[in-house]
Amino acid sequence: MAASGLRIGATLLACAVLLALSASPASSRLARLPAGNVISYRPVVGPTGATPATIFDTTFSNLDYSGGPVMPSNTNYTIVWAPSSYTGPQFQYDYVAGVNQFFVDLAHDSGSHTNSDSVSTQYNDANGNTAAYDSTFGGSFTDTDPLPPNGCPALQGDICLTDAQLQSELDQFLSAHNLPRDLTHAYFLLTPPGVASCLDEAGTICSVNADLNQAFCAYHTNSATPVSFLYANIPDYAGYPGCDPYVTFCPTPGFFPLCYYPNTYGDAVVSGISHEHNEMMTDPQPNNAWADWQPSCGPNTCGEEGGDKCNQDEANDPSTNPHLINGPYGLLDAPYNQVINGRGYWLQREWSNQGHQCLDFWTSNGNTATASFTHTPGAGTTVNFDASTSTATGGVAEYVWQFNDASGPQPQNTTIETAQATISHTFPEAGTYDVALTVMGADGTSNGTAHIVSIGSATTTTTTSTSTSTSSTTTVPPPPTSSSSSTSTTSSTTTSSTTTTHAPTTTTSTSTSPSSTTTATTTAPTTTTTQPTHRHKTTTTSTTTSTTSTTLSTCGGTFPTCSGSCPAGTTCQARGSHCMCK
Repeated sequence: MAASGLRIGATLLACAVLLALSASPASSRLARLPAGNVISYRPVVGPTGATPATIFDTTFSNLDYSGGPVMPSNTNYTIVWAPSSYTGPQFQYDYVAGVNQFFVDLAHDSGSHTNSDSVSTQYNDANGNTAAYDSTFGGSFTDTDPLPPNGCPALQGDICLTDAQLQSELDQFLSAHNLPRDLTHAYFLLTPPGVASCLDEAGTICSVNADLNQAFCAYHTNSATPVSFLYANIPDYAGYPGCDPYVTFCPTPGFFPLCYYPNTYGDAVVSGISHEHNEMMTDPQPNNAWADWQPSCGPNTCGEEGGDKCNQDEANDPSTNPHLINGPYGLLDAPYNQVINGRGYWLQREWSNQGHQCLDFWTSNGNTATASFTHTPGAGTTVNFDASTSTATGGVAEYVWQFNDASGPQPQNTTIETAQATISHTFPEAGTYDVALTVMGADGTSNGTAHIVSIGSATTTTTTSTSTSTSSTTTVPPPPTSSSSSTSTTSSTTTSSTTTTHAPTTTTSTSTSPSSTTTATTTAPTTTTTQPTHRHKTTTTSTTTSTTSTTLSTCGGTFPTCSGSCPAGTTCQARGSHCMCK
């Protein structure tokens, strides 16, 4: 493990403890933005330790599938906003270099089973993809655009920007540099220590370095811009208790009162970056793919993603190595628990459905599961579902259904868990719904699938067919060079890509959980249509009762780039994992 560039993790502690953390409840992990999209944030925690995994899936406390896509590969960029008008505290001198090195190291070990990225590879989607540990660092870009006026509450002289302002800046920057927007590219926005952020203009949920309502360390989502992109907001919280593990959890029990960053100041935020990065892999459009659904939700918060279930558990990890070193004050503690490309990092663990536990790394035990179901019409808007063709090693222990038929902008309902393969469900009204199923074996080995169910369509024929996938390959050009200080840190930036599509005109859907980690080299085209946060039901005016999946509710194209003809008044749009008329 490299031990150069050591820094005292408690340097800013004296200032940071002056913050009154008037945060939202730590159990809230997701929030709806004013524009309608959902963000998933890493909450601030107290110094006593991590928030324990919350049991919402009552059988296993596992993540359940809601029907949306995972990231089949990930090319990651850092966008370093160093505004020309900014005169506040600057990034610590090796902070950005340390964050970039972390992404380089992840890419170097891509496909391995030795760090937390491997844990996410057990999760699949209805398109036939898995969240593969296929990682590339696309490079680092410096954005020198001046700061806009404050968009959220701040004390005199302080800076606070809303998520909408951050999205707008990223949108302009990505367009100016012709950077791709799809489900295989992610952008990590690094802002200086003196730039705080809030989710809205009222400042109800804000970053740990804000002047009020400090609730999150970082967050990720898909943008609400006309052409969507995946991004994470990473404030510079080095030295802030509740977010920086080298302050929050020091001293390590039984060891010394000060912690050193083992590599650079970037060590302060890489655990938070890993948290958001893994949640992007398994749930890039928050609450759309793999999340844990609780029995009840508030109007703005619901669900919990994989990183949230193990949030900031670094100090509780038995694999944590205190790594005592000689420093200017004698022996000091520079803990780490994962070695990536030869460097030690102190990262939180990630949730594994198989074994239902937090893990540093994952290799399949060989057990598999497959999810498949058919449906037939019942009386009124009732539909009968049959998942008896699903399988799991040792037998299926649990079927988890997500009918996505809640009212309002967020269609997910509390999942329905059953040990029986058959279930009947009454939908609230005629329309088109994206129904998802998660199948779990006795040890939690899981697999998800989803397909379209239409109720009340003018078509009275019920169709039954098997879902299929097609693939196509494209080449993504390397990031362009520019005067904005673009720094590439990979030996190659051109990758082959495979995009799969789930046929939405089916009433039988089958997918298989791999017995070992899948390492796909998949990258989406450089331009796509908007990536929605959620599936939506499409209502019809017909009162004829039937269940069918026909071109009345679906349209052509390769998800997420949807095209094709639709009835008057509707357009072909990406919804969940499908192309639907909306």
